[in-house]
Amino acid sequence: MKKPLSPAQQVKKSEDKAKREALENLFMFHVRCEFFNKLDLPFPVRQFKIPHVPYVYDFAWPEFLLTVEINGGTHAGDNGKKSGHSTGKGIQRDYTKSNAAVMHGWNPLVFTADDVKDLTAVLTVKEFLTTHTPF
Repeated sequence: MKKPLSPAQQVKKSEDKAKREALENLFMFHVRCEFFNKLDLPFPVRQFKIPHVPYVYDFAWPEFLLTVEINGGTHAGDNGKKSGHSTGKGIQRDYTKSNAAVMHGWNPLVFTADDVKDLTAVLTVKEFLTTHTPF
């Protein structure tokens, strides 16, 4: 049985969730503003689960077999802090999740918070969708 979270841990968990959701919302804003209104491209499905894969992906374009993960906190270790994406266990989980998508025929793209903020993420997705044929 899991030990209940302390009030401080509950606050931290809520703050982490808010940061993660803010990054995902910023990415979605970029998707809407940057090019999807100008091009005839579909919007992504949020919190997508590939059939027979035990993971949920932040975004997916099923008709292109494309998943997108936004990994915040990847630089947390630079400040001596731990993050789910900067520890050995977290990095292994991220690799396993990406590999599971590939093994089922999907194309996973993974981005950092910086990639979202400087538009690298949305421009990379745009390039993928405009150079690949939907299924």
